[in-house]
Amino acid sequence: MVRVGVCTDHPAKLKDTQDKIEEYLKKRSCWYEMEAFLGIKELLAALEGEKLDILFLEMISEKQAKAAVMLGQKEKDMKQVFLMEGKKKDFCLPEDLPFASVAAENLEEALPELIDRFFWKEHYLKRERMILSTKGRQVVIPIRELMYLERDKRLTTLVLMDGCKETSAYDLAVLQDMIGRDDFLRCHNSYVVNLNFVREFRRNEFCLSNGKDIPVSRRYLDEVRRRFKLWADSIW
Repeated sequence: MVRVGVCTDHPAKLKDTQDKIEEYLKKRSCWYEMEAFLGIKELLAALEGEKLDILFLEMISEKQAKAAVMLGQKEKDMKQVFLMEGKKKDFCLPEDLPFASVAAENLEEALPELIDRFFWKEHYLKRERMILSTKGRQVVIPIRELMYLERDKRLTTLVLMDGCKETSAYDLAVLQDMIGRDDFLRCHNSYVVNLNFVREFRRNEFCLSNGKDIPVSRRYLDEVRRRFKLWADSIW
């Protein structure tokens, strides 16, 4: 999931900017969360408890420039896009600060390049392997070959396409975090499935390419439908 923030000092401008970015993200079938912040004070308070992947920040004052520098030092992985107004001003910004700048009125035209540049390739770049510590061993798991994960009591079984299985004491939430890919979907209290191995999505279950049926519980059904559609749209 991509976490996107927008910060300006004016309510109308904030909503307009947010709407433009959300429209593009939906068009690209991105899985995202959007946060809107009215002013630097609200932004800084919110970032005490959460992280963003990319921040669209109005840049028309020294106060905003100082906040951008502070955020860049604190949130090393967060990318910033500065929304400039009118005549471009020169702010004193560190050379290693990861940012781009765009005229606010040209945001819609610039979004395709900004999305690709900052997080489409980075966030959706597929992690290829994970290291699983189990029974005194360090096991390298090729993630693209991982079909599904099944939790039973206090153990999770990782099933690979060649039939090999590994077990872990980690629960599904932890392992899904370690996998770090949006094509792995929690569909049940006991299952996470790799959508790339889904042959058929039925009313309340996935049928995998090896014939295994994975149940989809009522608790997860709405989110599964939404995520499956986003995934299906993105593969064409």
